[in-house]
Amino acid sequence: MATSRRTVGVESARKVLQLLLSFDAARPRAAVGDLARAAGLPLSSAYRLLALLREQGLVEEAGGGRYRVTPRVHALARAADAASPLMAAAQPVLARLAAETGATAVLFRIFGDAAMPVAAVEPRRPAHLSGVSGRSFPLHTGAPCKLLLAALPATLRAAYLDRIERADPAQRALRREREAELALIRQRGYAESFGEVDPGIYAIAAPVVVRRRTIASVWAALPARRVDPARRAALREATRAAGHALSKRLSVPPDPGQAARARY
Repeated sequence: MATSRRTVGVESARKVLQLLLSFDAARPRAAVGDLARAAGLPLSSAYRLLALLREQGLVEEAGGGRYRVTPRVHALARAADAASPLMAAAQPVLARLAAETGATAVLFRIFGDAAMPVAAVEPRRPAHLSGVSGRSFPLHTGAPCKLLLAALPATLRAAYLDRIERADPAQRALRREREAELALIRQRGYAESFGEVDPGIYAIAAPVVVRRRTIASVWAALPARRVDPARRAALREATRAAGHALSKRLSVPPDPGQAARARY
């Protein structure tokens, strides 16, 4: 019977990894003491290892004596995504959505307290969105991010809202309005935004759901000047269909015969 062995002679490396892996979706920012306890390290060791991680550009100060991981760590997550079934399944769905609607089609996922684009397809006539690729966006800003925030378990959603209010007390006045908007997103099954991620852009996002859990959002975006009520409705339906199609691809083993007949 195979057994799990601890690699010897790498205790320092193990401690660094334990500290880095103490960050997760429930703890995207943390004080040194919290990280030390989570990793089972003395406080002095945690300070020393955090200095090393900062030197390598993997963590940074987040204010208030807390730390957070940097986009360099997110790149590792994107590398994992690139090898995942999600990315393989997403490309043809995004391509079909872009071709049918003329919109830029993007797949977003959560990384800590932000959402990032992990795959994108431009239509023949690109919308020339500025600064979307490679950026991270707060979960309370823009259709794809709000949809992912709305889908979080209530405790994680409330914890996120608490964090942004501690960082910016002005956000507290928006709490009731924001919670109502997130509830409406859950009820409708999609989210819309005008100029929140990119000025002058209308966007809609729909969920990708696997085993009753939203794992990503499909986002379609067009210049607002090109969107009349009829096109808005058509884009909404196409985006929701794309989210449903991707969810189905990830939930059901592929059948070559059915794939040839499927819309996506």
